[in-house]
Amino acid sequence: MKSSVWRTCLCVIGMISFVFAAGLVYGEDYTGTWIRQKIFTQGAEVASKPATLSLTADSFKSFTERCNVSGRLQVSGNNMTMITKNTTCPNHVPETVTKFTYEVSNGGQKMTLRIVHAGIEVKEVYRRKE
Repeated sequence: MKSSVWRTCLCVIGMISFVFAAGLVYGEDYTGTWIRQKIFTQGAEVASKPATLSLTADSFKSFTERCNVSGRLQVSGNNMTMITKNTTCPNHVPETVTKFTYEVSNGGQKMTLRIVHAGIEVKEVYRRKE
């Protein structure tokens, strides 16, 4: 009986270690500055311009060569909600609410944001700015 308990503990510790090593735990530190690497629509990569996304525990700022957006950030589990307060982007107005699911992986160096709008999935892949 003692050996089965020991094996179970080792198995659980191994699984937890794998999950943390793979960086697949939601709630991993999403704060900081991120550089967009790629955008995918329905799984196909689309052309994109560089973008910088800065996140704190309760705010966000997004910068592109064309315009800027900032506002409040709410995070719960793997859900990230951005509520626009200020924008210089055409066709984007204050109080716009954008809801993503997010995942931080690769030891905290990669973040993926996903949104489905009108049945179309858009995925943005970021790397942490060094």
